[in-house]
Amino acid sequence: MNPAELAWLAGFLDGEGCIGVYKHKTNISRGHQLRVSVTNTDLPSLLKFKHAFGGGLWEQGRKGSLGNKPCWEWQATGPVAEAALRRLMPYLVTKAPQAHVAIRFRQTFGNNRRPRGSRGRHTLPENVLASRVTCARELSAMKR
Repeated sequence: MNPAELAWLAGFLDGEGCIGVYKHKTNISRGHQLRVSVTNTDLPSLLKFKHAFGGGLWEQGRKGSLGNKPCWEWQATGPVAEAALRRLMPYLVTKAPQAHVAIRFRQTFGNNRRPRGSRGRHTLPENVLASRVTCARELSAMKR
């Protein structure tokens, strides 16, 4: 992908996208996950994200007062989201600070090897959990 195409995608993400760190919804897991998404009614634009970075793409249903156009969402999580942000970083403007925090969050994953706790679940060191929670709060605060 050439720089002009990456700049175009970065502009689209700046205007229509979302960068967030979300807690898993299970009571057992204390894990967090990076998610980057773009929602729009222009499917060809979102296909460019899918082809450039991977991730998932699906129809969200019809939105708007008239409900005429289907709304689509492209989404990438974890390492796929991180790789997308790293490639777009030089071109991001409004979401650049969020991307920096998101990449800092992903750096807490290291080699992903953690000792097993009771009942086969992975335990997460408290300092790593605290760092992830801090990143999630920073990202949330940037959106207010």
